[in-house]
Amino acid sequence: MNYWIFVTSPENWKVTKEKNVLGYSERYSNTLSRVHKGDKCLLYITGESAIDGKYVIDSEVYHDATRIFHTPPTKPNETYPLRLKLHRVTAPTEPIAFKPLVSKLSSIKNKQWWARTFHGNASLSIPEEDYKNIVSALK
Repeated sequence: MNYWIFVTSPENWKVTKEKNVLGYSERYSNTLSRVHKGDKCLLYITGESAIDGKYVIDSEVYHDATRIFHTPPTKPNETYPLRLKLHRVTAPTEPIAFKPLVSKLSSIKNKQWWARTFHGNASLSIPEEDYKNIVSALK
């Protein structure tokens, strides 16, 4: 089993909460090929620099080009066709700030510039201990 933090925008986080599905562009196919049904994950919401909920991956990566996600004006034809179904296990009432967690996480190497960890990435593989530290903060 693997542990992940998936990166999403505030708009697409709302879609994920409603439909229990994540979507990413084809450029992340290599990274997402390491994700498997049964893996555990958390969602990092860009712009808010916050973490939401504890999820279990409920499918292998599949392809679906149905337009359900919000896209930036610079990529109007993007559909984020690489999809993962999720099962939401627990979630806080509101997402929690990520910054207070940084000092406890071994997967964040540069504590001063921690937010750069998520720039340009769809996901971050994290050790079980980091996952547990974040989940305990969600309670």
